[in-house]
Amino acid sequence: MTLACWQEFMAPAPRPDELWVTIDAQGTITLGAKTVRRMNSPEVVILYFDTAKLRIGIRPTFRPEPNTFPVKPKAKGDHRVIRASRFCRHFGIWFDRTHLFTDAHIDESGVLVLDLALVIGVGRTQKRSGPKSRR
Repeated sequence: MTLACWQEFMAPAPRPDELWVTIDAQGTITLGAKTVRRMNSPEVVILYFDTAKLRIGIRPTFRPEPNTFPVKPKAKGDHRVIRASRFCRHFGIWFDRTHLFTDAHIDESGVLVLDLALVIGVGRTQKRSGPKSRR
């Protein structure tokens, strides 16, 4: 067998500071274990949206207030989920499948920044009723 027709996949080495965050078609944001640790394992967060740059901001807080979202443990492991469907509906954020944020990072003020333009699809397409957006 000749390898002339094959193209080798050159996977980039994972960055030590790489954070794993996904959002699914229901508006559930999943935080990987390393992300949770870097955010100091908050029980609740405040969600922000930058309409100019189309970015989600997640700021950890430790005092439940009317505008906070609980950070819940996932079934197994150290992952955590934020049920953000109301937030997503309000700002018109919708995906037809799970997407991974490729440049999730925590800024100097401690906010986890998720750029909606820097995502890749990682799940199967799901059918959804209701209005659809461009994402």
